[in-house]
Amino acid sequence: MTAAAIRRASAIPAAEIRSLGAIGMLNVRCLVVLAAANVTVGAAALAGSCVVSLASGGGLDAVESTLSAGGFAVEVLVFALLVACIPIAVVGVPAGVLTSRALRRVSREWGHVLGFGLVGAALAVVLMQAGGMGTAPAWAALEGLVGAGGARWWSGISYRRDERERVARAAPQVHPAVGAGS
Repeated sequence: MTAAAIRRASAIPAAEIRSLGAIGMLNVRCLVVLAAANVTVGAAALAGSCVVSLASGGGLDAVESTLSAGGFAVEVLVFALLVACIPIAVVGVPAGVLTSRALRRVSREWGHVLGFGLVGAALAVVLMQAGGMGTAPAWAALEGLVGAGGARWWSGISYRRDERERVARAAPQVHPAVGAGS
């Protein structure tokens, strides 16, 4: 990223994601971001395992075994996302409301994305440890950072798009032929 691109990105005003509905949607987006990130990482790991199996001379039987383990991993991912819905809904909505209130004086979007990401990272570690999950704290923090930060970024983009559409609908429409003759 160039210095000019970083300056442009840091100049984006923060979207107002504060209502319960907006925070609820942010939590839904968090699940989508987590699913996409985990599927991408899982697919890359599975492809890498298949290549290693073939390179080590394991043949197609080893690849088939690896792929069947990948199918099991997909089932685990779906189960994990279903389980994640509960803490994200129960803890994520109040945490999102409190975070948005705490960040109300932060004027730049990147500050909100980073703030939500850090809160998501902390909550993921706490929830995984409290739930007795064997996940490494660093992995849980990364999941929370990517999920909450990515969801806040996505929500900001959606908010600005909706706001532009609302302003465009509210603006009086001037017919080109009428405007040219005046």
